[in-house]
Amino acid sequence: MKCENILLAVPVRKGYSQITIDLGLLYLHGALKREGLAATLLHCPKENIDLEMFGEILKNNRHIKIIGLKSYSVDHNALRLMSGIAKKIIPGCVIIAGGPHPTSLPEYVLKDIPGMDYVYCGEAEIGFPIFCK
Repeated sequence: MKCENILLAVPVRKGYSQITIDLGLLYLHGALKREGLAATLLHCPKENIDLEMFGEILKNNRHIKIIGLKSYSVDHNALRLMSGIAKKIIPGCVIIAGGPHPTSLPEYVLKDIPGMDYVYCGEAEIGFPIFCK
């Protein structure tokens, strides 16, 4: 898988049987595109991607500069693991979490996940493209 400089991902979820389209990430992808920024969408549950495969994707795309992870509270541990993997493989990348979990508990997410650089609270369609520029 060839990725752009910005990777937007639904985290790895073991045993997750309901695969749904993530409209939030699709809106965000469209907002980036409107601003001339290219991003790759990665839906780990849909693609059956585990942590090892996530690491392999990053090894093959060391040019990634920003990783955005959409998360619910159930994804907290996956965020910790995925951000740790990303920082080992691409130390200079910026990792930002968005979605209901970091919006509700931003300080906790930043404190509990050492590899997390930022959290985005609320809707990101306007601010995230500015952040990425």
